[in-house]
Amino acid sequence: MAVRLESEVKSIRKDLNNLTKEIERRDTYVETVKQRSELDINTKQISALWVMINKLRDRFNGNS
Repeated sequence: MAVRLESEVKSIRKDLNNLTKEIERRDTYVETVKQRSELDINTKQISALWVMINKLRDRFNGNS
């Protein structure tokens, strides 16, 4: 009985380790997707700021 229980515990431990690795991999993927999305938003905002700066510069320089 003890040998069987030991075998079951080892099997469960192996499954738990595999699940833990899978969760860590998925968390890494989710974080990467979130960061990529945030980077895209920041890039768009920076582009919009440059457009606004260029328009203001043109307005101050007398160009419409």
